[in-house]
Amino acid sequence: MQYHAAVQPPGHITERTWYLAFFEGKLVLPEGDSSSLQPLAQPAWASAAATQHYLGQLDGLDCWAVRLSQVPPGWRSVPLRAAMMQMPTALSGVAGRAAQVLEWDRAHRFCGVCGT
Repeated sequence: MQYHAAVQPPGHITERTWYLAFFEGKLVLPEGDSSSLQPLAQPAWASAAATQHYLGQLDGLDCWAVRLSQVPPGWRSVPLRAAMMQMPTALSGVAGRAAQVLEWDRAHRFCGVCGT
């Protein structure tokens, strides 16, 4: 798997996409085996995400970091470290980046000097 970082999505979004979704700091995975994580066509819950950030492409598929306000039905939240142990190396690296970008967005939403 080859990853190319980016911050702006290309003009054409890939049909199947890696959604690295988080709820309360935990990675959201389909119920069942964590190793079955696959790229998805846009799930219904993706458009309702509280936050979305484009991360780049993994093997030619777009990657998004998504913060959810609740865990969707049929999904579960698991600690990132536990999930990463069962992922391919490149995907676990992107999952780690997703967690960092979402934490940066949460912690640096306002200016540390003036609060705006």
